[in-house]
Amino acid sequence: MQVPTEANSYFHVSSRNVATPAHGEHPPQYASQNPSSNAVYSFSPVGISSMLLVPRKSPDKDTQAQYCISVRMNCFMPSSYITTIYLGADESGTPVGSFEMGMVAAASCVRIGRVINNTAIALTQSGTWGNWYWHPANINEKYHLRWEFEKRPCICRSANGSRPILARFTPPAVYLGDQLPELEVTQEGHQYLDHILISLLIIERKRLTPGRPETTKEIFN
Repeated sequence: MQVPTEANSYFHVSSRNVATPAHGEHPPQYASQNPSSNAVYSFSPVGISSMLLVPRKSPDKDTQAQYCISVRMNCFMPSSYITTIYLGADESGTPVGSFEMGMVAAASCVRIGRVINNTAIALTQSGTWGNWYWHPANINEKYHLRWEFEKRPCICRSANGSRPILARFTPPAVYLGDQLPELEVTQEGHQYLDHILISLLIIERKRLTPGRPETTKEIFN
């Protein structure tokens, strides 16, 4: 089967049908000014189905936002939701990636740039609530990550070499409270931020799904 790679054809392909970038093309990466120190970002809600990744205590969310994260319902299957990540403060920015997850028969898929993967293969877990490994196919192994969720804050490392720490994620104790989820990105981690963010969003979606994996896998993709 020929895998479509247009922006309106992101989903419902198997892991063996992976769209590969055109010759000389690379998935979009985080374009930063190479910060000289760690940076702490907050996930700040906007509207009813979006949030921005902004520097903590930023006075101007619109000009300082690094990413816009938008969630919309799949109108053909209202129990499934599509999350899209854009550069900048709104949906007019460059799309970085997307994934669809929910109660639907088709396998969950994730798109990074123009590359499509089966989510279950791109992200795997070791232990019930332990480490998660981000290793999507047809993506440079440099961007493969390891997330450690045994403690708080959760730690993201490179899956290669000396495994330096790239980011730390602190979820709020209560999602209805005043505390916002925070992501601290190390100086080295900024070049991985697209992949850090996409993998984290998928992990949190899986981690916060009710029930245990062995009882919900037949319902949630």
